[in-house]
Amino acid sequence: MSGLGEARVWQFTRAGNIEPNAMTVTQRAGTFTAGTPDGTVLLTRRDEDGLHHYLVLPPRAQDFSQTFLPLAHAVAARADEVEDPSRLFDAKHLAVATVKVNAPFGRSTQAGADVSELSRLLATSLREGEWVAMVLRHPNDRERKWHQRWLEHHQGGATRTHHALEVNAAVVSLWAGADSLRSARGILQRTTAAMPGFDMQVQVRHIEKVTKGFGLLLPSATALVGGTWADSLPTVQHIPAAYMGIGFLAGLSMPGTAAGVLYLAGRIPSFAEKARRFIRHNLLVPPGRRFIPPARPRAEVVERDGKVIPKKDGGYPLPQNAFIVGPALTAGLVAPHAGADSGVASTQVRLAPAVMRNRIGPYIGLNDGQPVYLSAEDMYAGTVAFGLAGSGKSRLVQALFAWATLERVHPLNLPGYQGTRNSLVVFENKGEGADDTQSWARRYEDPKCLRVDLAGNAPEMVDLLAVPGNVEQRARSVVNALKYTFSDGSIMERSFRTLTQVLAAAFAVTPDLAAAGEVEQGRSPFYYANILLGGRGDEAGVRLAGAIRSEAVRVGAPESTDLGFAAASLAELYEGKTPSQRAQFTDAPRSKVGALLSAENYWSRPKRMTWDTILEHHVSVIINAGVTTAGEMMDDELSRNMQSMLMYTLYDAIKRRCSGWYEQHRAVTIFADELKLLAGSSADVITWIREQGRSYGVRAVFATQNPEQLTDEVRNSVMGFGTLLAFAQNNPLVIRRLIDDLNLAGQTWDGADVANLPPYEVIIRATAGRQRQLPFTAKVHNFWGDQDNFDRLQGYDLGDTTLPGGFFQ
Repeated sequence: MSGLGEARVWQFTRAGNIEPNAMTVTQRAGTFTAGTPDGTVLLTRRDEDGLHHYLVLPPRAQDFSQTFLPLAHAVAARADEVEDPSRLFDAKHLAVATVKVNAPFGRSTQAGADVSELSRLLATSLREGEWVAMVLRHPNDRERKWHQRWLEHHQGGATRTHHALEVNAAVVSLWAGADSLRSARGILQRTTAAMPGFDMQVQVRHIEKVTKGFGLLLPSATALVGGTWADSLPTVQHIPAAYMGIGFLAGLSMPGTAAGVLYLAGRIPSFAEKARRFIRHNLLVPPGRRFIPPARPRAEVVERDGKVIPKKDGGYPLPQNAFIVGPALTAGLVAPHAGADSGVASTQVRLAPAVMRNRIGPYIGLNDGQPVYLSAEDMYAGTVAFGLAGSGKSRLVQALFAWATLERVHPLNLPGYQGTRNSLVVFENKGEGADDTQSWARRYEDPKCLRVDLAGNAPEMVDLLAVPGNVEQRARSVVNALKYTFSDGSIMERSFRTLTQVLAAAFAVTPDLAAAGEVEQGRSPFYYANILLGGRGDEAGVRLAGAIRSEAVRVGAPESTDLGFAAASLAELYEGKTPSQRAQFTDAPRSKVGALLSAENYWSRPKRMTWDTILEHHVSVIINAGVTTAGEMMDDELSRNMQSMLMYTLYDAIKRRCSGWYEQHRAVTIFADELKLLAGSSADVITWIREQGRSYGVRAVFATQNPEQLTDEVRNSVMGFGTLLAFAQNNPLVIRRLIDDLNLAGQTWDGADVANLPPYEVIIRATAGRQRQLPFTAKVHNFWGDQDNFDRLQGYDLGDTTLPGGFFQ
């Protein structure tokens, strides 16, 4: 036994409800018993935090998934390997169940039994530190033949339905550990009584070497001492026959005495020592085998002359601590369905389609111990992640950005991979998220990466007002962005016209015109539009409008020029209007422009880059709407308005610049960690991305905590994206929507599957080859904690990488 290695341990946690069809449970359990290696242990143990259910595989066992997955499916459980498990079988007293050979044979039925009932019994009977376990092996053909003959005899004739006769029945031993022998005995007695279909009476054997040692020592030592004393008596010494006989018997007792002493001293191996040696490796001694055929049973026979030949039960066909049981009896011991006592519920592992296990895009994590990927080519269909804060969705979005950055800098030129011609736009509403995203770009030394902080005094900006065209076209573009940003219906036809008029005039303001109008020079169009709308008083607006109109008259600017159009557009507001009449046109739109004046330091920054430049030159830009490294930040309302405007003007630029990009193998990938901040008041942009974005090269990677915060149209659009990543949720309405989507392919998912997802585990409904794939579960790799291996994990240099790597626990 010195060659024992360390066992591998899987813990079972509840993942849904057990299949109500007992036949299905038996079939799944049968797959487990057929494939499990000899020495496999099923264990239920109570610790301070409740019941724990384990599957223990012996060393050198192969193809682990074929062992634990069928059993996990049978008991509606999820199986997770335990790293560095503690000593599972430590106990002061060990006991094993043995057959009570001469006891009457029972008739207990297994049909229709609830396999989780045993777990519920153990929840009420096991105390902290106590455990019960079943160790399995396969029966050989001789054992099956002997056992069937013995069983038929004890059941009074041919037996065809007993669980022990099932094809995948197993030979098992039942063990228990506790602080007292009485407790260990009680555990085994209650366990066998609760196992459906277990119809044999048992007795409990205490596993201690001292018991057997004294059993050998005491009779032999007594004979030896008694014989020596008798031979010393004078009366015996004078009778040669008696003297020699007693001396001979005393001599025969000496080997037994020596064996008892050596056994107690540990020189002769004991079963107890063997058991303790196995336990040190988190194993239990498997049931032994009987090599000598048992005595045949015989029915009672009455001969012709009336003589009765009594029946003979025959020998038990297995070692006394071994039983043959059907597959369903094995499953019940580790069914994690004892309510709260069985710990936190989890989500059952669902296998990924074969295509998702090929390197077709970014590596995500593991499914059933195998790496899984998203399809790079099908990222044009959109990717959306839903999940609670801390569930892992933000880290996964960052990892997808890191992959796209890596591909920009070191393109693999694989089918579907975008390479260098991919503009990246990241909307990040948390400062630390922007820092982390930027660190990925720096790691791979992306030469075209720009960070823009919306708050603070940084010099860089994305100039969303720099739209090609004349002042009217530019004004209409900005007003459309405002209409997208503010609540639906707040900018109606009249306000739209007024805003277009004043913004067109604002775009025409030069430093000289500002000086002539007695307003500050070098400010943003929003600053001057606010003045023209009466934001600094009616008189200030009149002076600035007058300066614009006077300059147009002075130079004779026709209406086809920017200055001429600006002067003409202001006539409706300022020609022949009293302040009160003008206010009817300006009051409503003034609130929209005024809301953006708090960002005047942004609008007036010196280092400007337009969306057109970002797209044409495939720049990577990280827009930080959260706190800056200097601790500056915008208020929530202004931040939301700015992000919505940036999103709309990006969409406008994509339509203007990126037509035909898909066919040209060019792309723009948009990342957003909180979609609701970009969605504005209209679903038009998100719907357009889903329905038409592909031909423009758009790839969207969006995330949001709660899809119910989105409008119906936006939510419906992103739910239709090609890839859906469902992290943990606790809102019943959100869960129902996700389940409806997951079940479209005919699988059966329920609310517990989503609610019970642990952090950094995800249900993936993906698209590959433009075909929707069956949803599956995955454990997301700890990319942030394993940055040094990221490029190798993604296939850029696999030489030193061994999957699986690090994971969030």
